[in-house]
Amino acid sequence: MFSSEEEVPVTEGPGTKLITMPHGAVRRVPVDQNIPGSTVMSVDGVPVTKPSITEKVDQFLSPKDAWLHKTRNSPAQRSGAWDSDEGREQLWQQHLMNQDFQQARKTGTLDEFAAKYPNSQTAKRRNWDPRQGRRF
Repeated sequence: MFSSEEEVPVTEGPGTKLITMPHGAVRRVPVDQNIPGSTVMSVDGVPVTKPSITEKVDQFLSPKDAWLHKTRNSPAQRSGAWDSDEGREQLWQQHLMNQDFQQARKTGTLDEFAAKYPNSQTAKRRNWDPRQGRRF
């Protein structure tokens, strides 16, 4: 069966996609058929998802910028203590150290963490001496 406007076959079932025509009409056409100016809504009944604005921004930003944006309303950032570039870098380094600590605690490698971060509280509690590379 063909539509009267553009000779596009009307189909149903698997192997079809739902499209929005340039003038706004919605049609189901075979998957291999391309109509200029149309937008695909679903393929074989599965909706085609487009990334949201937030996902696009996150993909555009570096991990540091994305994390700072995500935590912009945290009490630490709202205090104003981290408003400078150096402050944001220090906050980011603290975040990375915390991620490393969580991973070291999970895997049981706190000695390696203490060697990597000799000024951390964990290293101080373990009496780590970075110059000698051993505990007291």
